[in-house]
Amino acid sequence: QRRLAEQIRARFEHIGVLPELWAIDMLGFLNTRETEMKKGQFTEEKIVQILRDAETTTAVAAARKHGVSEQSIYRWRKQYGGLQVSDVRELKRLREENARLKKLVAERDLEVEVMREIQAKKW
Repeated sequence: QRRLAEQIRARFEHIGVLPELWAIDMLGFLNTRETEMKKGQFTEEKIVQILRDAETTTAVAAARKHGVSEQSIYRWRKQYGGLQVSDVRELKRLREENARLKKLVAERDLEVEVMREIQAKKW
């Protein structure tokens, strides 16, 4: 069981699922603990709007107007620089789909590994 747990841990780390987000119970099934980061005050669409405002004025003026730090403006500019609001929505949708697909692959790999272990013990 320890070897199986190590193999499963390696597979999940390989696909980017952090160990803090999953645990293996006694039966060997994956239990995901849905832990979410603290939601920001601004949606991605609002961030893009703030960046458009910062392009017409200065970053300092836009930061004061919207109640954010100047550093946030620069960080957002680096992350969302040339994106439009529709691009941000598409990016968000693709990220959610990617996370869903990663979970499916992880669950499938786990099922395959468990079946291999069961098959190996039968003979």
